[in-house]
Amino acid sequence: MAKVEPSVPNALSPLAPLQKIAASFEAVLHVRSGAAAKALRDKTTREVILAGNACVPLLVRKLCGESDRQASWAFYLMAQLGGARVLRAVHERLRDAALADARKALLLALLSELGAPIPDDVVISDPDGLAEASVRELMASLTTDADFKQAADLIVAQVPVVDLPDFVDELVRDSGEPAVRLLEALLAHGQLPRQVEPHLGRLHAALATPPGGVRRPPALSRIRCRAVVEPRRSAHKPAPTRPRRRRPPSPNLDL
Repeated sequence: MAKVEPSVPNALSPLAPLQKIAASFEAVLHVRSGAAAKALRDKTTREVILAGNACVPLLVRKLCGESDRQASWAFYLMAQLGGARVLRAVHERLRDAALADARKALLLALLSELGAPIPDDVVISDPDGLAEASVRELMASLTTDADFKQAADLIVAQVPVVDLPDFVDELVRDSGEPAVRLLEALLAHGQLPRQVEPHLGRLHAALATPPGGVRRPPALSRIRCRAVVEPRRSAHKPAPTRPRRRRPPSPNLDL
């Protein structure tokens, strides 16, 4: 009787890429930045494309897991894959009442990254708390003149005029210096609706004048475009060209 040789796994089968993708979630805990991070990113992205929809359950599980670093890595990989299977999995987890709001914020950001609409049946335990956290994250991310200019462009283009005063009030509340700079960028915007200028002007005057009475000079100057935020899109104005993706909360990985 002929001896039966053990079978050798096919390197092109879905199992091989899945194993490498799973291993990347351990590797990403130890890689910080530079050439090693780029190599891991490029190699794992290729494996995700090879695995296709077969890797979606693994990626969703990691995105919704306890590790912030692994969740950020899963976000990046799912954004590279995209497709109907990813969107379906994201919608399923957004309806999960047991999933923490912080992870649902990542899922919502992923939908935005993929250009997909937000479903109507999202279950959020603390909508106000999630909104406040998102506002804090946004305002903390604005640092350069280009950031504030791009934020103003997107706000003017995408927020309905009727909602603009309340939207800006929410953004600048308790935000300190970034609030003043954002208001300056809005007031300097060439397409800001005239009916909201008085409200924003009064708000800026109140925030720019400290208790001692010395006004802070405007800071908006050199303009360099890069991504900041995507506020609510207006049904009456076309959206501007989609900016570069903002990274989700990520512990020092060069994505």
